Parts: sequence; C-alpha cells; structure tokens
Amino acid sequence: MESEKVFSKNLKEARRVQDNSAELSRTAENLSISFKNLIDTYITLNDWDKFFELIDIIQEFRRSLEPEKIEKLKIDEIYQYIGDVFYQVDFAQSALEFYKISIELSKRKNLISIESFENLINNTIDRWHYRMINDRVRNLAYSTAIFKKISKIRKNRPTKTINILDIGSGTGLLSAMCISNAVNFGLDSINLFVCEQNEFFYKMSEIFLKSISKNLQKINIKFLKKHSNDIKISDDLSGNKIDIIITEIFDDGLLGEGCISSFYHALCANKLCEDADSSGFSNSHYSRMVPFSAKVYICAIQSDYLRSSNKFSFKTNLVNISAHCLDNSYNFEAYYDSDINFEPYSSENLNKIPFEYLTNPIEVTELAFEFEDKKFLDKKFKQNDESLIKKKLKVVQDGSVDAYALWFDLNIDEEIAITNSPVNNSFKPKNSQNSLCWHQAIYGISQDGKVSEGQMLEIDLKFRHDCILIFDKVNKRNLSKKDEIQLELGRIDIALLNNNFYQNFYVEWFEETLAYAIEQRSDVTIGCLVNQFSVFLFKIIFEYKQKLMEKNINLKVELFINKANGDEYLIKMIEKYFLQDGVHFSFIQDILDGDKTYEIDYLIYEPVDFKYGILRKNLSYDLLIIRDRSLNKNLKFFPSGIKLKAMCIESRNFQIESELVTNANLCLNRIDGVEPNLKKFLSDYNIEHQYSLNPNVNISDVKQLSKIMELGQVDMNANLENMSMNINNQDFNFIINEAGFINGLLYWYELVRSDSKFYSPYQSCLMEKDNCSNIVAGIKFFYNDENEANRAKCEKNDLLKIDYIVKRDIFHITKYDFYKQS
Repeated sequence: MESEKVFSKNLKEARRVQDNSAELSRTAENLSISFKNLIDTYITLNDWDKFFELIDIIQEFRRSLEPEKIEKLKIDEIYQYIGDVFYQVDFAQSALEFYKISIELSKRKNLISIESFENLINNTIDRWHYRMINDRVRNLAYSTAIFKKISKIRKNRPTKTINILDIGSGTGLLSAMCISNAVNFGLDSINLFVCEQNEFFYKMSEIFLKSISKNLQKINIKFLKKHSNDIKISDDLSGNKIDIIITEIFDDGLLGEGCISSFYHALCANKLCEDADSSGFSNSHYSRMVPFSAKVYICAIQSDYLRSSNKFSFKTNLVNISAHCLDNSYNFEAYYDSDINFEPYSSENLNKIPFEYLTNPIEVTELAFEFEDKKFLDKKFKQNDESLIKKKLKVVQDGSVDAYALWFDLNIDEEIAITNSPVNNSFKPKNSQNSLCWHQAIYGISQDGKVSEGQMLEIDLKFRHDCILIFDKVNKRNLSKKDEIQLELGRIDIALLNNNFYQNFYVEWFEETLAYAIEQRSDVTIGCLVNQFSVFLFKIIFEYKQKLMEKNINLKVELFINKANGDEYLIKMIEKYFLQDGVHFSFIQDILDGDKTYEIDYLIYEPVDFKYGILRKNLSYDLLIIRDRSLNKNLKFFPSGIKLKAMCIESRNFQIESELVTNANLCLNRIDGVEPNLKKFLSDYNIEHQYSLNPNVNISDVKQLSKIMELGQVDMNANLENMSMNINNQDFNFIINEAGFINGLLYWYELVRSDSKFYSPYQSCLMEKDNCSNIVAGIKFFYNDENEANRAKCEKNDLLKIDYIVKRDIFHITKYDFYKQS
C-alpha cells in the first residue's frame, strides 16, 4: 500500500535525522502528514488491527527519542491527531489519554490538544459532580445510612454475605462508603456490585475502588458496565439477590436522571432484591433502598433576575417583536398533549439570586415517592399513569409570578433526611439538612404574571418521562398575533437582549453613524456578521431603514452567517422575517466558494459568546473572509477593537465547582491505615479553563486580589495580516494588592468603541446584577500538595508571574509561579 510505504520512508528519515539538522522541520512535517494519511486509510478500510499496530509503532518511536528531538519533530501533533480519531469514534477514555500525552510532549503549548481535552472533560464531568463530592452534608448522610443498613443485616444474620448494588456509581464514592464502613466496623463479608454505564465514570470507579480494596480478602467487587435496567441475576450478580441498593441518580428536579425507571426494573421487572425475611427481617416494610423516599414541594416566586431571562418585548415603529424563553411555557404547552421528551425546567441556585416568595411552599403529597413501593412504581412506570394533580396556591403578596420553584426532601433512611430547599425557607422540615449539591428546578413564566394578595393560583402537575411538569393559566399565551414576530430563544439570548449596557453600546454607535450619513446626505451599506438576535439588528431592519428612506437616504444591509456554527433556528427566522428590499443574506461558506464581492461601509460583529464568556468560534476566519471580499478598502469594523482583561481572584465557589477540595469532604474512614485518595485520581482530569462564570451567581464570593490587567488587544481597523490576538508573553506580573488565597484568574473580553467608550462584561455584571448574560471565564490554578497551596497564600505586594499564550483566539497560561515580597 502506497501510504504505508510513504510513512515507513518518513519514519526512517525521522530516526536518522540529527537534532540540530536544518532538515528537521521538513522531516517533522512529512512524518505528520504521512501518519495522518495512513491513519485515514486504515479508518476508511475499517482495518482497526492495522490502526492499533500503527499506534504501537509511534509509541515505540516516541519512547526511543530524546525529549529535545520529540519537541522538534512535533510528535505532540501526531498524538493530538490520534486523540482526535478516538474522539470522533466515541472512545472517550482513549482520546483523553492521547490528548494528555500530547499536552505533556508540547510542554502545555499544544492549545488544540488542551482545548479538545477540556471539551471532552466538560462534556463528561458537569460542575454538579464536584459540588456533590464536596458536599459533606450529603456524604455524611449517605455514609451513616449505609452503616446503619449493613449493621442491621449483620446483627440479624451474623454469617450472611451481604450483597450490595450501587446503581450509577459515578466516581465510586458510595461504594467506597460501603467498603470503609465494612472494614472499620467489622462488617465485612460483602459482595459489592458496581454498576455504571458511562465509560469514563466506569473506569474512574474501577480504578479508585480497586486501589482501596486490593488487600481486603472479604470484600468482593464486581464491576458492571451497563445500564442497571439490563442487570440479570444469573449473568451479572453471580446468582445472588441484592440486600441493599445504594444510589444517587437524582437531579435538581428529583427525577430527571431516570430513577423511577431504574427502581422499577430493579425491584419489579428484574426482581433483583431479597425478600425482607431472607435478609433477617420479619418486617415487610424494611427498606432495602438508600435513599428510600422523597417529598416534593412547589411555590410561586418573583425575581428580576429570572424575569430578565424569561421574556423580552419591545416595539419599533413598524412591528412588535416578542422573545420568549424556549425553556418555559411553550415547552409546557407542547408537553401537555404530546410525547415530546425533554426537561421543561432550568436549574437555578435560589441561595445566590434575589427572589421573593409569592406563595408559601406546599408539599405535593400525591408525589410522595416511596422508592420501594412496587405498586407505585408499576403504576407510574409500567402503566404510564399521567393523571393530572390539581393544586391551588394562595398568593401572600402583590407581585408578578416569574417562575414556579420545585425542590425536594430526600429521606436517606427512616431517620436521616437532606433537602435542596432554599436555605431561607422557613417551612422546611426540622430534621432535613440542606445539601448544596443540588440547586432548584425552575419552571419559568414567559407571560405577564401579575397577581394580587389573596388570589388563588390554579396549577396542574403531571408526572411524565421521569420528570414533573407544571401547567398554569398564567403561562398560557396566544401565539397567533398577526402583528408580532414571535421568537423562541435560550435564557442567555433573552438576557442579552435585556442587557442595557451591551445593547446600548451598539445602538449608540449606530445612531451616531446614521447621524453622520444624514449630515452627509450619503447612502450607507451595513454588513452584519450575525450570531444571535440583537436590538441593534432589529432597529436597523425595522426602524432605521424606514427613517432614512423618509430622508431619501438608502440603507442597505448585508447579513452574513457561518453555517458551521449550527444555529438553524436563527437562519430560519432571518429568512422568514428579516429579508426585504435592500436586505441580503449570505453564508460565509458560499462567499468562500464563489467570487462574489461586496460594497460595505461598516461591518458590525458580536465577538463574545456569552454562553461561555469567550470569543466566538470561527470569529477571525469569518471576519477575514468578509474583509477580503470587500471592495471598500476603508471598510470600518465595529467594535473597532477587542481587549483581553484579567485579575487574580480568591473564590471558594470557584474551587468547589472545579475540584475535590479535600479528601476529608468524602467522609471516608482510613482503610488499612491509608486515607482513600479520590483527589489523586480526579486530578488527572483537572481542567484549567472554566467557562460560563457569573460573578453574581455561581462565583458570587469572588474576592479581587490584584488590579485588572490588560493581557492583549487587537485593533480591527488596523492593516493586519490577521484579525486575531497572537501573543506569546513571558514573565507577566500581577501585583497582589490584597491578602488572600489565589484560586486562579478571571478573564473577559472588552469591546472597544473609543478610548473612553467600551463594553466590559465584568463591569456590566457589577452594575446590572439582575442580568445573567454578563458571563466571564476563568483559569483555575491547581495545587498538587500542601506546599504548593501554601505558596498561593499571598500578602500585599506579592507577585504572581505567568507565561501565557493567546493563539487561535484561545487564552492559555503555560506557567505560573508565586514570589513573596522581600
């Protein structure tokens, strides 16, 4: 095969060439290209044996090289490509391993590998996983309940081998609690069946649990990589029936992870559990489940913060445009009579955002879940009972209903309960402790929900598809107004429309530009690189065009969209409502493939993706294409520039949502004299870039430790070869101006209009606390041991020195160190 011959030739040349040879760069390029071609050939032929043989050859070749030659041959790029292939075929664990090697070989300078590694981890480990394992209240409640269950069985049946099933093991923490309790309290002789379908967490729990049980003779562990619904007693449980089921497959709305389905299959369909008598109990109501039941509560609330992301409506001279949150009422109405399957609620931490109770919370007694009640499970799951539950809530003060909030009490056993109720809820049961790993389920209201004290709110609840639905009369709306453009947008998109600082930044510039056009009596052509709906876009098309026409000035609009960004709804709405005389629409891909040119005076673009707080994907690429196809060599861009700003911070929330802070949070006792070290295993998957940070909500405890510093900027109207930041800076200093513990950096992108006029998402966040679109990003610092952590405890005038790169519009720190004041 020709591609095999070419690769063998280039590999031989790479072995021969000297480290200091001028040929090294060309050799590296030839080796990389021929390797990728050969990999692609094997994948096309579906020859996976050859694929893995080729990887073994590269592994052996890499091990034979000196570090300096590895770097010059760019072997990190070959490992990056192997990671890409595994990523594409859904071998997440293998992809992570090769990305990690690529990052190490490049000395953390291969930003593509870093980005891919972190994207893969972000898609696998949500932030709530870290909140969960750091939640001592939850962990202690589970550990205590597990101890009581095992002790009770051992007391009644001293010689019995206890069979425990962990459904959805995740990191393996609940199973580790079983091992820890068994070893430390003489409760061994245990068969532990650890069930996890997700490849990443299956591997994680296997490594962790094997590490803490390797010397234990009376604890047997069997790992099951499958969904718990598919467990068979004979094949998977070695013919044993289960004495205790432990699980934590609950979301903010209680049921969203499919717990009812899992419990039905375990107890009813597959009959995995022992009868109570067989476990040594005469009481048929003995619970084998940890946890064993839950209670659900709801109430109506009002909140400016929630309102800003639920609804937006304004009028222009010619048309009404209404934006409603697609997470809210429209989904409820679709849900009411259809089989659509999606979550009809969002998650918010009511402990972090301002809100008021409009009704007192009530328990929905009809949704009191007894997880071992087979009749209930059969009715809800097998018979698919969807009967409506009608409730009335009495309004306790005048206001506007912005959402219904739902939370639950989770009874871990007959005596221990935890809750995700808001901390300020005076109606929660006294025996429930607040667990902060869950937030609350929020059912937003998109319509005007004004209510008066004493009014009764009538709502219907329904259980469907492993979630709870809420319908109310306030939430019904007319979708057929002829004079209104109806848009269904995400929460951040609506909040951005409501962000006065951001929208005025564009509108004020545009109105100045139009005033100049009117003064000069000259026609204007505006180009818009469209990524989302914006107030200025509405105004251009539905208001300003008409105003200028009345003054005999022609305003033409060229709309540009990159199809690769995948916003089909945006494209559909533009084609439906926005295209009119003088408004044209082009895809970036069509511009690149064709030879069309444009006469544009100004190009407006929105560079920041406020879902994550970073620059938009393909931004520089899109702008360069439009600029190159513009016949106007004086084309002006707005914003005229972008600045990267950052500051050192301390934030406990930042830490809790990105790492296991300490193994002590796990509530595990020492095993064979050694502390179970889950932190060590998780540290292999630490990710430095933290996105979607809101300093008013999920990191509301931010303490600023340094001045805000500028790390880079780009002037979009300069005559540059490219339009992106490309910076390689070493020994950049942050001077600490307040004592604290440095968790990392917050960073954001400022949009520049002039020296004195700019938009900063961080400053906007401080000034407009009720808007959730002021999103920034962060770089998290991780410390491997106590000595490193102690160095991060800073005093005034200490220095943080960083080396950093900005490349392909990605900001990355390659090195950081601390220097104490002399």
